Amino acid sequence: MSQAKVDKYKQQKQNRKNPQKKNKVLAKLKKIVPYALTAIVVLLILGYLGISVAKQTGCYTPPTEPRSYSSEEIQSMRQVLIQATDPNVQYTTAKPEKQQQTPAVSKKVPTTKKSAKK
Repeated sequence: MSQAKVDKYKQQKQNRKNPQKKNKVLAKLKKIVPYALTAIVVLLILGYLGISVAKQTGCYTPPTEPRSYSSEEIQSMRQVLIQATDPNVQYTTAKPEKQQQTPAVSKKVPTTKKSAKK
């Protein structure tokens, strides 16, 4: 063998590990990707079936526009919640600006004596 062939063989031998590692990674990806895609498709189909069954049985109703309630309806709902002893219910419906404001209790803050320099 000539020296050029020997050098070429040595370079090929050094570079053999890199393509083999890349091939192993690609082989693993080729095995994993179909399973992942199949799982995604199955989940989408199950989700679609679940939503369609829920709509047909009446368990799911799509969201509608927000409804405004009259003051009488609000009062009746509040009374129901008060009777159920819901702790989150406020007992007054007045807006904060209409509520009677109690005078704030002022705390006595000790004053610090500053020495007067002359």
